[in-house]
Amino acid sequence: MTTSIHGLYRRRPVPARRRTRISASLALVAIGFAILLANLSGVFLGQPDATRAQAIGGGSVRLIEIDRAIDSVTERFLLRELDDAWESRTSLIVLRLNTPGGSLDSTRKIVSAMLTAPTPIATWVAPAGAQAASAGTFLAAAGHVFAMARGTNTGAASVVSLTGDELGETVQAKANEDAAALMRSIANERERNVAALEATVFDAKAYTADEAIEMEIADVLATDIDSLLNQLDGTTVEVNGIDITLKTGAAFVEHSQLGALERMLTIISNPTLAFLFITLGGIGLIVELWNFGMWIPGILGIVFLILGFTGIGQLSFEWAGVALIGVALVMFILEITLAPGVGIFGIGGVIALIAGGLFLFPVWGAPDLPGAPGIVDRWTLGGIGTVMLGLVLLVIREFRKDREAEPYTSVGSTDRLIGEVAIAETALTPTGSVRIAGESWTAESASGEVEQGATVRVQAVDGVTLIVRHIEEVDDQPASPATG
Repeated sequence: MTTSIHGLYRRRPVPARRRTRISASLALVAIGFAILLANLSGVFLGQPDATRAQAIGGGSVRLIEIDRAIDSVTERFLLRELDDAWESRTSLIVLRLNTPGGSLDSTRKIVSAMLTAPTPIATWVAPAGAQAASAGTFLAAAGHVFAMARGTNTGAASVVSLTGDELGETVQAKANEDAAALMRSIANERERNVAALEATVFDAKAYTADEAIEMEIADVLATDIDSLLNQLDGTTVEVNGIDITLKTGAAFVEHSQLGALERMLTIISNPTLAFLFITLGGIGLIVELWNFGMWIPGILGIVFLILGFTGIGQLSFEWAGVALIGVALVMFILEITLAPGVGIFGIGGVIALIAGGLFLFPVWGAPDLPGAPGIVDRWTLGGIGTVMLGLVLLVIREFRKDREAEPYTSVGSTDRLIGEVAIAETALTPTGSVRIAGESWTAESASGEVEQGATVRVQAVDGVTLIVRHIEEVDDQPASPATG
């Protein structure tokens, strides 16, 4: 037995059992968040980006399907498709819409590209039951031809706040005027009913397919793509000042939709999901630091953080919110490394995390169209804050339990060993081993042979060997602190 000589007192390390309890709690929370992510995200990946041809005859028609909200991902997809359609000399673009609305900023950019596109564009609200609401109304009206299937509707393009509530009177008036000006520009460019389209903004007016045709908002009723192309065959449209006659009676249709990567971006660009990813990433890093060397929590934490911040990057965010989230993560790390059990950094981290979620997206005075990505769900934010506060309090309690426990006392000091009582683990003939204060030591008897289990007293210390003497009676001797 070899025992190194230390000081009389040293701080006892955090018991592995307590560390395991906290790590298990953190892991359970991470699993719970993952399940919540799965429930909230749903199945969005769908089919991968693919092109399939439907033989109709000569010519080329590209059918672009938009069946989601209008955001930055949709914007990049549509702008890319418009450019590619021109480069591939596509005769006609058919933009099939089924959208509840979306971002006003992305809508402006898409509308601008549509109004200046060198390729004719037919917007088509389909199938039956579909809608081109809010932002979709702007896109639908911006087509050279506006078609609708029966059982569809368009309109309700009033501006609201990101929370879905009405804005203040002054802000609401300014926002509606701005959106209505864009709608008038589209209506005048495409020679549609200006007053009826303005009513979708000022009065949140919505129209069925038949009403849209009657109000001279839409141009064609078409149940399927064949019906649409047959009706458009021979129609003349003006594209950037040039009259173009569509020849769609004999054409083949290329279907284009969001690819797998873009669909993944639509998932992580949800504000609530992005914030959850960042929280999961922070928990993963905390678990890794608490049990350094596990690797899996650390790797998953980094992956979640990358996904979360990538999602935020797809949205209109405020750097103040990002900075607060970063501060929260740093404070959580400091709580378990620099000042364990103090609680200031941990509680401050929870406050910074909640504040980051509140300020991450421009809520106050930020008008947008219904269907825009919005903000971090307040109930989710409150739940995350509550869970993180509970974890911080758990960590604080465990650290304080350890600090308040009786400090470990080393028996490696000569001054403390001499005079202590020990039990012979083996027979001393005259050497063997004894047990003292829960430790085994090499011992040598100074009083001849000593039987196993006999009581001895330390007379001296020679290096790491105890010199002991057999004692017959110890009942009257005071209890030793080392033996307890």
